[in-house]
Amino acid sequence: MTHYICTGECHGESKTSGVCQADDCSKRGLPLLSCDCEDWHHDEIYEKELREKNDDDSLNFSEENER
Repeated sequence: MTHYICTGECHGESKTSGVCQADDCSKRGLPLLSCDCEDWHHDEIYEKELREKNDDDSLNFSEENER
């Protein structure tokens, strides 16, 4: 069943789409991500988020070294 999660510090979960509403989360106000996992561990979403962050960090590092 599709559910929605926040990949910020709050690790919020919802049955409906929306935005993170946790006051103490760095992703407050950002859209929740759609997840179709059946075990409610959200591994695929968290791994994708980590890969994208690592790609961004690598790109930023490369750009800084070119200067």
